[in-house]
Amino acid sequence: MPLSFVPVILGSHVLVAAAGLPSIDLQKLCHTSEQTMAFLSGEQTKTFDSCMSVEQQAREQLLKDWATYLPSDKALCMRTKDYLSSYVEWITCAEMARDLRRIRKKKNAPRAPG
Repeated sequence: MPLSFVPVILGSHVLVAAAGLPSIDLQKLCHTSEQTMAFLSGEQTKTFDSCMSVEQQAREQLLKDWATYLPSDKALCMRTKDYLSSYVEWITCAEMARDLRRIRKKKNAPRAPG
């Protein structure tokens, strides 16, 4: 029975790769972050403004570079339904996927005799 959901899940990732950058509710994300930090530290923290600023910068960078990301990286990294999404996490994931490809390509490249 669980296998019947596989095409639906895979299909949703294809839609993310083909569509534009999905939206994240930054207010919700940053309020949750602030509440979590306050709970963990036992003190009221002021992380909301910092969170909003960093997330907005990451969003702008993702929009700027959107066309350069491979559809497979978009499908892997931009998962809006899996957990509390973050533009910072998405851009980090996409950059790591890109860098891993570069490392693998360099490692497999023929070396000059010397």
